[in-house]
Amino acid sequence: MAQQNRGPAKKGSRKWIQILVNEKPHLLDSFIARELNLSEEDNINWLSPLRNEGYAEYFDEASLDKLGVQLSRKPLRGFWPKNGPQ
Repeated sequence: MAQQNRGPAKKGSRKWIQILVNEKPHLLDSFIARELNLSEEDNINWLSPLRNEGYAEYFDEASLDKLGVQLSRKPLRGFWPKNGPQ
């Protein structure tokens, strides 16, 4: 699986995303829900960067696999550069 286990970040936006996703997801969820105009029934399920997975960040096909997305018409490498979606 194409992923990068970076461990806990020491500074910057990656550090704050890790903290929010693992310790205060409701804060991030409420901001995202408001910005995307999601309904109360919509739930956000964080799949990365999770502490119990070494803060892994998934990319390329691994990111789609993690989401359960299959591209049936054209493979990802046919239209997206390497190290594309994360």
